[in-house]
Amino acid sequence: MTYQHKKLLEISDIAAFSFTCKQCGISLSVPVLSEPKKGKLDKCPACDEPWLATADGNLQGVEDLRKAFKIFSERLSGKGTGFKFALEIPAEPVSVPASISKD
Repeated sequence: MTYQHKKLLEISDIAAFSFTCKQCGISLSVPVLSEPKKGKLDKCPACDEPWLATADGNLQGVEDLRKAFKIFSERLSGKGTGFKFALEIPAEPVSVPASISKD
């Protein structure tokens, strides 16, 4: 028998975006409700590995995503709406033996 559980994240559950350097492994968390200072995501603060370049649009994409989460958390927090919004993430299925053998 296999059980599958849904995992739902409400926007209000998301406190920060986490960035982990592929080169050295250091992690940096940026709160959803605050704007990072210019240049903070351009490169790793520990090893200077390039992270996000302004020219390729990835930095703007991250900023747009952060702003969207901020707007959702402020406007769709359940007040004045007839629904709750959540993100669904896949859950690992759990297999349970059908019967336990007695030896």
